[in-house]
Amino acid sequence: MNTDTEPSPPPVPEPDQQPDGIDDARQMLLSIAHAELGNADPKKYWLDVQGVDPGKKYAWCAVFYLWCLRQSGLCDWHWPLYFSQKLRVTKYPQPGDLAYFDHPYQHHAMVQRVNGIDVHLIQGNFGLPGHVAESVCLKVKPVYYSIESLL
Repeated sequence: MNTDTEPSPPPVPEPDQQPDGIDDARQMLLSIAHAELGNADPKKYWLDVQGVDPGKKYAWCAVFYLWCLRQSGLCDWHWPLYFSQKLRVTKYPQPGDLAYFDHPYQHHAMVQRVNGIDVHLIQGNFGLPGHVAESVCLKVKPVYYSIESLL
């Protein structure tokens, strides 16, 4: 038996598992977003963050993310809002952080977990028809904003 070998790397979490060490606030935020999976009606999100339902003709991905933040108690911000003025950019996204895509269109999503170069997301207004869904993107695609200052 050779004892001079390097130790094995820690196991990668299974796709449906959260890594150990996620703080309670981030876990609560993810639980709130996860409970909305499949919802295609943004009315409650708009009413909470803006006080008015503009209907389905407007994109609501950022409104969904803001609604989740408000439901978790991490902020009391209202729409319209520029997350870039409230949160700091990070190169190391954590669960609950904001993923912002600028091209080919503007889109906001919540980081669910990071697995190597893959970032698992929960996002509102995804697909056709727009609904709350999970997806995976490459880590290099979006800009990430940390919610660390809200914790």
